[in-house]
Amino acid sequence: AAADLEIKLPECGDPVLVSLPDAHGADQKWPAIFYLHGTNGKPRTDWMRFQTGPGHWIVVGMAYVERGASYEVTPEALKRQMAAMNKVRDRLAAGHSLDPARVYVCGLSKGGWMSDHLLQADRTLAGGAILMAGHILDLPKNPKPYRKGLPIFIGVGREDGNYPFSLRALQFHRKLGATVHMEDWPGLAHAVPQDGSAGLREWLALQVGKEVDSDAIDREFAGIVGLDRVERWWQLTRFRQRPAVAAEGSRWRAKTEEALASIRDDSAVAREAALYLEHRKLQAREITGRTVPEMKKVLHDYLQLIGRARGSFQEELVGID
Repeated sequence: AAADLEIKLPECGDPVLVSLPDAHGADQKWPAIFYLHGTNGKPRTDWMRFQTGPGHWIVVGMAYVERGASYEVTPEALKRQMAAMNKVRDRLAAGHSLDPARVYVCGLSKGGWMSDHLLQADRTLAGGAILMAGHILDLPKNPKPYRKGLPIFIGVGREDGNYPFSLRALQFHRKLGATVHMEDWPGLAHAVPQDGSAGLREWLALQVGKEVDSDAIDREFAGIVGLDRVERWWQLTRFRQRPAVAAEGSRWRAKTEEALASIRDDSAVAREAALYLEHRKLQAREITGRTVPEMKKVLHDYLQLIGRARGSFQEELVGID
């Protein structure tokens, strides 16, 4: 997955790599996604290209103005990064038919934090994905609302220490008017699934009006409805958050809600649903808490909830949190 182009910027220590889509040509404008790598990584296009597929997207492996594990997050530093990205955008718009109105960002770990910052600061972006990271700083201090429905995707390992910050990103960007989809990856800490993110692939396809893999989603749904009632409820609750399922007018959305309604009165399902709701409220308190006494109370309530969640799907997750 070698890059088709290499762009060198004097302000970046690494070259910017660019992968053009199959059938790329000047007869149409192409959306672009700028991929920002994690700490100690290098600009690359292969991982993002695997997620987008071979067509539809220009993939940019973006370099950092400030490299290394620690970087100063200030409005000035962010402006320098934005200026470098805009140079690449303008060059690709002039010579390779990039559509400036359809530029997205996506980043892993350090790149995920940077994507969160860029989405807040650069209102020319069409959307973005925050992976293995979240939200911690308001840049600027009092950000203005987005255009309604700005698409944002969040992906994180369920056991990643950044998981609470991913929840904070979900809350923060939704309050600014974004349409946010979040996918957590069971059993993973600070890593992405080996076969990539199904939710991210769907989200990317939806941004360019591309058909999702309907047969695969149908098979997944059929497998879920064959489970016992409690596990079926749990998997359906996760399934309905997928971008292709949650999309307006999606046939899976209606089928999922119908399947959930059919088991909602089951006593074991009702118990699981009540524990899930209590857990989510506790997470909301955790991500908004700011003092040691608040955190001590949250910890106390987590320990109490573990006792009530014995034998449920929530038990292990409450213990992790």
